[in-house]
Amino acid sequence: MEEENDIKLEILELDKDHVRFIIKNVEISFVNSLRRIMIAEVPTMAIEFVKIRSNTSVIHDEMLSHRLGLIPLDSTNVGNYMWRSDCDCFSAECPNCSVKFKLNVKNTEDQNLEVTSKDLLWDNENIVPN
Repeated sequence: MEEENDIKLEILELDKDHVRFIIKNVEISFVNSLRRIMIAEVPTMAIEFVKIRSNTSVIHDEMLSHRLGLIPLDSTNVGNYMWRSDCDCFSAECPNCSVKFKLNVKNTEDQNLEVTSKDLLWDNENIVPN
């Protein structure tokens, strides 16, 4: 016999990469916790370490590093990569757990120059700026 307070879960769509569902009779905090757990378990890659050799722009180095870290990376084919914590390397340039990006842009005109993720160069075809 089903009570009114029983949690109800209805799966609308389920495949290898996606699931759509409706959950009823639960607190919003529970659903938010579930959402946070699911997000945390999705493997992602981001720009984490930034070495700036020369920055003559109006943006401070820290802000530039932060903005680079916010660039979404398409890492669909990252199956061969290891988490940095699981890798035995001691280098920020290890090919098993990192990808190197370069940004080398120079404005030679008197107008503002817009620099975007399209200006990034990278050493691995499996990880690309989105």
